Amino acid sequence: QKEMYDHVRNEMQIMVQKGDKVILDESPESIKRLLRLVQITSNPLLLDNLYGQVSSKEKELDKIISLIIQRGEKVIVWSIFTDNIDYFTRKYSSHKAVKITGKMNIDDRKASVKKFKDGDSKILFATPQAAKEGLTLTVANNVIFYDRGFSLDDYLQAQDRIHRISQTKECNIYNLMVENSIDVWIDKLLQSKQNAAFLAQGDKSLSQYQIDSDYSYGEMIKDILKTE
Repeated sequence: QKEMYDHVRNEMQIMVQKGDKVILDESPESIKRLLRLVQITSNPLLLDNLYGQVSSKEKELDKIISLIIQRGEKVIVWSIFTDNIDYFTRKYSSHKAVKITGKMNIDDRKASVKKFKDGDSKILFATPQAAKEGLTLTVANNVIFYDRGFSLDDYLQAQDRIHRISQTKECNIYNLMVENSIDVWIDKLLQSKQNAAFLAQGDKSLSQYQIDSDYSYGEMIKDILKTE
């Protein structure tokens, strides 16, 4: 996994394996290169369906889910990649896992929500884009972000699915991040966006904003993209 990450970061290209097709992706655009790095830290299977190892995040995900299930609680796992949602739903079928993605029609999404809220399903896997508004899931008090994109709104709204007036349990939010990778940069970026939002909304004074501001993500991106 680290070899794949370093290759894209340093050489800015990777062989993408999809089925019987192998495509050379030279990723010239910065955003595309960033997305490739996010995919690798998330799950190398997204780029190479012949990848034979278990990704570092998947190992941690297994541990956290096991502890949550042992506590008799339910959990929502978010990923920005639909292929991840499909993969983990199959993997956790023994826990009656259900999913919500943009590829599903409205009726199927409602069926997943009903099974999770009223049935014996312990785990909901979902993409933030497909379940970002008007959805109350307080039956779960645990949220795991397997990976995150660059949108602060998606991140906060995904957390809000379990933060409702009807929630009576303590809520736990887990962010899975690979050290010294783009995951850390995304975390800094989202923190900076949230800090700016607090200032714009009047929830934070200018002096406090200046104290809390951290612009390290600006320097970090140069290292991630290997630019001067």
